[in-house]
Amino acid sequence: MESSLSDDTLQGGCFCKRVRYIIKTARPPLLSAYCHCSRCQRLFGTPFVHTIHLPPLSFQWETSPTPISEVTDEFVVIGVKHRYRCKTCGTHIASWNEAKEKWSVWGATLDRDDDNKIVGWEWAKPTDHQFYGTRMLDIPDGLDKWDGYAHQSKAIDSPS
Repeated sequence: MESSLSDDTLQGGCFCKRVRYIIKTARPPLLSAYCHCSRCQRLFGTPFVHTIHLPPLSFQWETSPTPISEVTDEFVVIGVKHRYRCKTCGTHIASWNEAKEKWSVWGATLDRDDDNKIVGWEWAKPTDHQFYGTRMLDIPDGLDKWDGYAHQSKAIDSPS
């Protein structure tokens, strides 16, 4: 089956491929960063995640005959942040922040090519590390490190 998506879109979804989404890439993401906050560490069971923040019209659930509410569990974090995960495989797929009116997806859920590389990496690649003060390990990759959100908090000097 041939995709009807244009060159300015990316796709992603959960591990079992039951839940899918589409990102319109005509504009850059609001933020693409590695997040080291303690909330992400606990939710994902990992030292950090690659988070991509998107304006509302850049994200959509892929159209399918099954409503998204039947294939995802929705749970609320801190009152305004709705997170969605697949009911079948448990993958965290996206979140909607109603206060900031933005979607977030995780880079690891983007589709991959035949070489297992993330499709659209140049568009999606992280530019910073955020909440680096609560990191579990040092990442000497040359990206800027921030105490909170990138460019909205104090910069952290990376250890030599």
